[in-house]
Amino acid sequence: MDRRRLIPALAAAASGFTMVGMGWVMANRVVEHNREAKRVVYAFDTRSDTAFTFAGKPVSISTDRSDPVNTMLVVHYGESELRLRAAIPGSHHLPGLIQHEDWMRLMRFGVMSGRTIDEFKRDLGTPALPDRLAIVTRIPRPGSDPGSWGQVWIKDWTFEFHEFLPEGGFKSERYGYPTHRRGQKPKEGELKDNTWEFQAALQLMPQQARERLMGKYDTDAMHQLGWALPIAGFSGAACIFFIGFAASPRRTTKA
Repeated sequence: MDRRRLIPALAAAASGFTMVGMGWVMANRVVEHNREAKRVVYAFDTRSDTAFTFAGKPVSISTDRSDPVNTMLVVHYGESELRLRAAIPGSHHLPGLIQHEDWMRLMRFGVMSGRTIDEFKRDLGTPALPDRLAIVTRIPRPGSDPGSWGQVWIKDWTFEFHEFLPEGGFKSERYGYPTHRRGQKPKEGELKDNTWEFQAALQLMPQQARERLMGKYDTDAMHQLGWALPIAGFSGAACIFFIGFAASPRRTTKA
């Protein structure tokens, strides 16, 4: 091989080895991240039933429209009662809880991590995987039109979580939409990643708001690649570039 081809060939080989090395580094970082992240993934099943039994206690859900200003969702669980004002008015022509799905979900859920779908269905409701039930609501900014500005002012959204306790009654919590910048810790009183409340709240958000929220967190494996990713990309491009030089045909000149 002449000198004109030798130098690009060596450069291509060096770039190729660098790209492979960075690929090995990235693969190890992903494995290490998944080993130490200890993320908990929940599976949610949205229910539309208005009369059923949970933890051996009767549950009934009805809509109270006696007040022309405030539509109320009335939940009876055993001897406990929960009244929720409809944050977004729905059509009373729709059956059951479907009329409230723009702002509310009734969710049965459990921990999915480490299980297949079949294992999850098999274990749900057993001591190994307790069956949990909650009503989750999304509340737009007070006074905003829920069909226009209420959908845009996502930083003003709040979420309420009312979990049905096996012994009876509800555990109620309220969190705001995360307003921290990317790379910062969530503020007190706002949704936090890697919680069932965070994952449940995602079910009530439009796709654009969901993607915007996920971009605030640096907890997935892609954010752990660091400098290895751009170096691997640059090395791969350089390898192709030098291979083109090394394989180019010899230039001929006229006598």
